[in-house]
Amino acid sequence: MLTPSTPISYEHALEVERSHFDRLAQQRGDIWWGSCTVSGRRRLMRRADWMAEILGPFRDSRVLEVGCGTGALTLPLLERLPGLRLRACDISSRALEVASRRCAAFANASFEMADLVHAPFPAGELDVVIGNSV
Repeated sequence: MLTPSTPISYEHALEVERSHFDRLAQQRGDIWWGSCTVSGRRRLMRRADWMAEILGPFRDSRVLEVGCGTGALTLPLLERLPGLRLRACDISSRALEVASRRCAAFANASFEMADLVHAPFPAGELDVVIGNSV
């Protein structure tokens, strides 16, 4: 039995998180409760507007979205900046499946399973990194 003082390995903690988000994506189609409420959607759209404004000068840059989940922010961001070269990553394969389907109309967006502790992104490959509720 785990207690608050029981040490756990990074790999174990990652697997616990991955399983949690896989389960949420499979059961709900989303992993963040705020994506499913009216006020949460409104907040998400404001956040997408804000990020699009900040990313505006970086339209030709290579952008990484960390912890994209099911693409709840990814899609409105791509709708606001349709030419954005976006790589999105998450630790949940189920969430990535949803995000990939959700954003299928954007050939300039790619999705991959990655955890940033062991990030598979070579130096110089990305220009901007963004994240939401990570």
